[in-house]
Amino acid sequence: MQYGALESTFYFNFAVNDNTGDQADGVVGTAYVRLKGAAADAAPVYSATPYLLTHANYPDGCVEVAIPATAVNGFAGDSEYAVYCDHAVSAVYPNGMIGEFITTALADDTELAESVSAKLQTDMQADPTDFHVNVMEVNGTAQTANDNGADINTILSRIIGTLLAGDHNPQSGDGYAIVNSGTFGNSILNEKLNTIDDFIDTEITSIITHLTDIKGAGWTTQTLQAIITALATKPTSAEVNAACDTAIADAALSSQTSVDTIDGIVDSLLIIAQKLDTALELDGAVYKFTANALEEAPTGVGGFTTDDRNDLQAIDAITAILATMYEDSAGYRFKAKALEQAPVTSVTGLATTAHVQEVEDKLDIVDTNVDSTLADTAEMQTKLDTIDSNVDSVLEDTGSAGVKVMDVETGLTHAHAMQILVALGCLMDGGGTSTIHARNYEDTKNRITWIVDENGNRTGITFNFD
Repeated sequence: MQYGALESTFYFNFAVNDNTGDQADGVVGTAYVRLKGAAADAAPVYSATPYLLTHANYPDGCVEVAIPATAVNGFAGDSEYAVYCDHAVSAVYPNGMIGEFITTALADDTELAESVSAKLQTDMQADPTDFHVNVMEVNGTAQTANDNGADINTILSRIIGTLLAGDHNPQSGDGYAIVNSGTFGNSILNEKLNTIDDFIDTEITSIITHLTDIKGAGWTTQTLQAIITALATKPTSAEVNAACDTAIADAALSSQTSVDTIDGIVDSLLIIAQKLDTALELDGAVYKFTANALEEAPTGVGGFTTDDRNDLQAIDAITAILATMYEDSAGYRFKAKALEQAPVTSVTGLATTAHVQEVEDKLDIVDTNVDSTLADTAEMQTKLDTIDSNVDSVLEDTGSAGVKVMDVETGLTHAHAMQILVALGCLMDGGGTSTIHARNYEDTKNRITWIVDENGNRTGITFNFD
């Protein structure tokens, strides 16, 4: 319990710890002063904003609040008051009573005026420095009244009486936030606070929007807190290494030989897919050879023997033969060797219309079977594209280990990200200073260096990767 006269300022102090028991600044709240015994729904007599003590001289979380118990602020003499305060820390908002005080009434006007007058006279006799005295009295001439004809006690009595009555306003002018001031008043202050509040809301919304773009909807400030809490239970380096070994084994990539084998298979499939892609084109719902692939095809019908016509029925065999007849020339086409038998300009051995119809029927069969083969080729192309995409996600053609390394963020590899996570669970030093280090797992170097201000905000960061 504190005691003091009305018009005194009372100070209250308290310290803040987070939910693990460590000292922490948290977010300063508001102190509320209640007149004890007032109605339960009575408004606070006065509200004040606590302030953190500087980290240069005090630990984190040291808070002080000043309560000016003046008549202007609504306080009265011979009254008892309680002070409550809230304060945010570790995403919770604890509240508590931080102190009590009793104000005593001032002396009456006459007593106070006489006391002040006697004090002035004593101080002037002891040390006249900075006091203005009557020149005639200094010269030795007795004087019973001041030059203005008024007794000093009367003047002081009037001044003190005016102060006690509250008829003065010493804090006037643009240097003070008068309630009705258009420049410094409550309305302007409230406008500034609203601007700050809107800015904070906008920034929080922007952060959640960016997170939604990255990982989908559903992000809230509670989500961010849950992520921060989850990071506190990060895996050990041994657990991370074991998980990596398991993933490599599951993908059959435990040796360079395995990686090279898969890489060779993928290259072969890629070559086949590239050849088919340049030799075929989609015609409606059916694939066909491109014009470039058939630019050296025969222009007439001839050179076919009876055995040749019979061979047309073996479509599978002919398809296998065709695979040996292509060459790459800005799109696959028949090789010259495959076309050594130049086309003839006349047909022999087909004396009847029936023979011609037989050839046409056989060609229709060939066309149908080729269309079926091309449809199967299109399905194979789709599957090859899927295989190529899946393999690209786990392999790097130019990587020394054959494993594709994808950046977590631009310029930040998985390996470096893992080093950061491991450092957060290792030894740290520099607490309470402006430079904090997080050591590496072997404790041989500073993996992360933070520069912090007196409020613990990070203003700079340096990484030391392997």
